[in-house]
Amino acid sequence: MKKTILAIVVTLFSCSITFSQTLNSGRSADAKPSTPVSEVKIVQSVQDTIKETGSDSDVPELLKSVESTADQVINNDLIVTGGISVGADAVDGDDFHYVTLRLKENNTRIYFDDTSEGAYPSRDWLLKANDSEENGAEYFAIRDATAGRDVFKIEADASENSLYVDDYGRVGFGTSKPSNRLHISFGDTPGVRLDQPNTYGWGTYTWDIAGNEANFFIRDVTNGNKLPFRIQPGTPSSTLSLKSDGKVGIGTWNPAKTLEIETTAKEAAIRLDRTDGGTWDIVSDTCFSIRNSGDLNSFQIENNAPSNSFFINAEGFIGIGNNNPQAELHVAGSIKVDSVMTYNPLDISKIAEVEGTMVMDAASHKMMYYNGTEWISLIDLENQEISLANNTLSISGSTKKVSLASFLDNTDDQKLSLSNSTLSIEGGNSISLSRFENTDQQELLHTGNVLSISGSDTSVDLSEYLDNTDAQEISLSENLLSISGSETSADLSQYLDNTDAQEISLANNLLSISGSNTSVDLSGLLDNTDEQILALDGYTLSISGGNSVNLSSLLEEQQSEISELNAQVEDLTQELADLKELVAVVAETVGAEVVAKACSLNQNVPNPFSRSTTISYKISEFINNAYLAFYSQTGRLIEKVRIDERGEGSYTFNIKGSSQVYLYTLYVDGVKVETKKMIYSE
Repeated sequence: MKKTILAIVVTLFSCSITFSQTLNSGRSADAKPSTPVSEVKIVQSVQDTIKETGSDSDVPELLKSVESTADQVINNDLIVTGGISVGADAVDGDDFHYVTLRLKENNTRIYFDDTSEGAYPSRDWLLKANDSEENGAEYFAIRDATAGRDVFKIEADASENSLYVDDYGRVGFGTSKPSNRLHISFGDTPGVRLDQPNTYGWGTYTWDIAGNEANFFIRDVTNGNKLPFRIQPGTPSSTLSLKSDGKVGIGTWNPAKTLEIETTAKEAAIRLDRTDGGTWDIVSDTCFSIRNSGDLNSFQIENNAPSNSFFINAEGFIGIGNNNPQAELHVAGSIKVDSVMTYNPLDISKIAEVEGTMVMDAASHKMMYYNGTEWISLIDLENQEISLANNTLSISGSTKKVSLASFLDNTDDQKLSLSNSTLSIEGGNSISLSRFENTDQQELLHTGNVLSISGSDTSVDLSEYLDNTDAQEISLSENLLSISGSETSADLSQYLDNTDAQEISLANNLLSISGSNTSVDLSGLLDNTDEQILALDGYTLSISGGNSVNLSSLLEEQQSEISELNAQVEDLTQELADLKELVAVVAETVGAEVVAKACSLNQNVPNPFSRSTTISYKISEFINNAYLAFYSQTGRLIEKVRIDERGEGSYTFNIKGSSQVYLYTLYVDGVKVETKKMIYSE
């Protein structure tokens, strides 16, 4: 009996070993692990055998080792206070580095095996790291094990913060600080691709939605990367608004009509541009107009135009001033023709006989009128004549006359008169021309710092533009730098050390330097022995019959002090050079201002002028060189006039060329004083 039991145990053990080897080597990455329950039963059989016999002598050595290699079944909770290492490559003494659970083998997977039955959800899931085959992909994935597909995958070497969800539920792609529910960050044109593959039988198509420093755009990738929709940075608010009621606003958030274009201080316009054809603009400005490429109004409607100014009915009849035209053109009111009006002759027998109809008869070439009974001739082209007597217009062959008195005002003999600044017309009103007052004789007056013009009660105080520094001079007294006319001065002593005249002297055993109250007692270096002799070998000082002193440290210290003094001297030299350069710049600037303020240029008289005009100026006596330069309105130099006299003077400019506007500038000692404009009028 025992032999039979042992044979069964050995057989089961062999099956268990075979199963275990298959499980741990070359298993499929998607295979479900199964529990080798046979090993548990083997262990239990071995334990029962030992219990029955009271000895393990009847149990083969191979079976004795089964208990140590069999799966462990724990029928209660398991609490592990340290780390757990699981897998074929887990070894005793693994360093967890704060890792609580480690999967360690050539294929690491976590399988969720849901054994639910009936109506309960039973889908299996797998956490998967890397492919199993050679040269496979490296990634981490969540796999729908039941369906056999990866629904979530992260490839190796994915960039930092490829997917980030913050504590507000905001999702970041490429950023750890998402500022909205979805935030995409990338160094060059972040975007979203919408890719429709041929999965469900529809055609493949790809769109991109992206943005960069140039624009936000929608790109039609499939059709050659066309950009059918673009928004440039800085586009104003409500440039394009689509409302829930179907209204579209351009430049407004509250469109009142199906499409509204709203602008401020500029025209609202629509351009119709065919690049290989014509260009037209539909414009709303001070009026409504349709303009051609030359910006000419081919069609225009003024603001506040009356109702039915232009009306077209369903039959194509046009009404001018009415909304019920009875003919191709029906005008409610008068018609004015500035050029020739041409009538095409028609057969009046084919014209509807409606009272008031007027037509050119093709047979008689006469203008015929239907009076409700018959056609009558209005004009005999060969015999009728128009005549005007006084204000009465008449036509031969007709007794009717037309008075033109209402169109005439008989102003042929009225005369204009000008009294002071008042312009009047004989038999009419008068107009004040005071705002066009001729100021040719006005003069500029300069008293102190006050500038005024003759004929005016106003003046301008120029004192704030003057600093009265014309006679200032810079002087240096000892270490104080000052400028005449100012109570302030600059102490330059910090830039000087005044060591130029210092001398070193030795009195008895005291070493001193001129200009200093300190001295150095050298008595400690002497022994006052008359017969002793000092000797210096290199840096070693010795005395006969005595000791020796190494002076290298003293020399090094002195050399360091000398280097320091040299550096200070170089710094002071540079600071002094900078100071001299600053003084030169200040002097040059002050000089230029003095030159400019010592001279003046006046407006030409008269202005505008027809043939010649006079320009007055003032040149200071200390000015060396002065000249006037004349330019055309395009900036071309026309004339350059040297000025030799000083004080007040003038120059008469005669018209040169065809320019309508001239500029003239006064230059003194290389400084531009002022530029003025003068206008030529024929």
